[in-house]
Amino acid sequence: LSAALVRGERETLTLPPQEVRSVPEERLYDGALRTHSPTVWPKGVPSERAWEREFDSPVALSTCEREGEDETGAEVPYHRDTVVGVDDDLAAEGASVIGVDARTGKERWRYTVPTTRHATVEQVGVSEDCGVLVLVDNSVTTLDAFDGSVRGRLLLSSLHLSEQTNSGGGKAGVRWAFITSTRHTLDDEGNPPRVVPLPGQDYAYLLTPKSAVLAVRKSDGSTAAVGFDDDACGHLVHGRYSKWGQTMVAHDCRGEERLRSFGIEEHDGEGETTPLLYGKPQMSSPVPTECGGAGSATAAVEGVGRLLVLYEGCPADRRGAWWVTFDPEPWRDDPMVRWERWTGYSPRIREATQPVHTHTGFVLPHRDGMLVVHDFYRKPSDTRVVPLPGRDPAVAFAMEEVQGINSDRMRDNGLLVLGGSGKVHAVVETITGANEFKVTDSQRSPVAPVTGCQGRTGLLAAHTSPTMVLTCTSGKNGSTKAVAYAGEERAENWYEPDE
Repeated sequence: LSAALVRGERETLTLPPQEVRSVPEERLYDGALRTHSPTVWPKGVPSERAWEREFDSPVALSTCEREGEDETGAEVPYHRDTVVGVDDDLAAEGASVIGVDARTGKERWRYTVPTTRHATVEQVGVSEDCGVLVLVDNSVTTLDAFDGSVRGRLLLSSLHLSEQTNSGGGKAGVRWAFITSTRHTLDDEGNPPRVVPLPGQDYAYLLTPKSAVLAVRKSDGSTAAVGFDDDACGHLVHGRYSKWGQTMVAHDCRGEERLRSFGIEEHDGEGETTPLLYGKPQMSSPVPTECGGAGSATAAVEGVGRLLVLYEGCPADRRGAWWVTFDPEPWRDDPMVRWERWTGYSPRIREATQPVHTHTGFVLPHRDGMLVVHDFYRKPSDTRVVPLPGRDPAVAFAMEEVQGINSDRMRDNGLLVLGGSGKVHAVVETITGANEFKVTDSQRSPVAPVTGCQGRTGLLAAHTSPTMVLTCTSGKNGSTKAVAYAGEERAENWYEPDE
């Protein structure tokens, strides 16, 4: 059944044409960062305007690594940040997925699909581990974000897709779509955002309206496995349990509403194994009665051995929300699931902002700033509000550090926060104690493209250089204006020399 689902009727399905313009070998490492001399973010808000660009889609950021030779011929790791979006060329009747250097704004690579009656760039998933997956009709192509080359192409099946119709008489909800760590708002035609960020794990996951989930390896674009879950009306994927692999969250909406979390295991076909999507542990909990039939799981983020899930839309006034923590640690007799309510949810933040995990806990949006949930001991005093200047409600977060490039567990943690006012705030989490956060810098006034944005604002932080990208995405057609601001670029050794 799985083989038939993936292959489909191969005699009637064909891969769409493509045009690949990747980075030439001689320019492969231009502008990339060598990690033996890591960049250190200044603990402030980058303020020098670097570049701006219009995209015909939302954008996402990929930070990835490639081994290369330095001046001495030694193999060293190179890292780079790439902003990925879509450009529609109406004159040529085609659509291109493009990779733009996050520091300079210059285009590095382009993947073009000529638009036909049956083929166009429908959705792009962008991962931190160099994987860029492009959905076109009944196929998914995996690109390398470092240079734009093709890793693999996979033909999908359309035999199982539903034949639902929308109010205009056209098909609705019949396409494959990526499962991400955030539940996205659909447009008027029932389609998800054209570009979405994917968690940085080994697999990318695709979902169909009939709850068939397909796992695709990011390394080569091949199929890992297929799973079915007819009781689920929503999925989230994020993080990695220490023992049970990547995490899947399923929201069951038939009968008693429940929220489930489980580690994903790949079926290897040998012995008595557990198929993908039905790994261990299976942690399940009923949704609180206050939320019955009204709420939904909107975002998930991995912590230290735990998973936190935002559950929003309840009670009816939408001024409160819940978070759910799943703790699968093997020393517990029963995996722990805890529901807790928090107040201060801002009605202006309709769609859940992706939470982030810092050294000591989770950070979530709050109407007066940001809410910090401790990840270790979970005492009531460990959950508190960190106000931003002017009680600016947090709208988006971007970590300044990423493990292996410019982070160190023994250094303060940097965080950029976009507020509802359109200003960006630099926040530092100190390592001297739990939940000690302080605002070190704030923009004096909103700047482009946040100023006058009539859609959804966003914030990206390039990890290999002190560059932040502010975005304004239209709610009508998904087009995005991106403006980058750079800070002073500097570097230091991992450890200070002894005196």
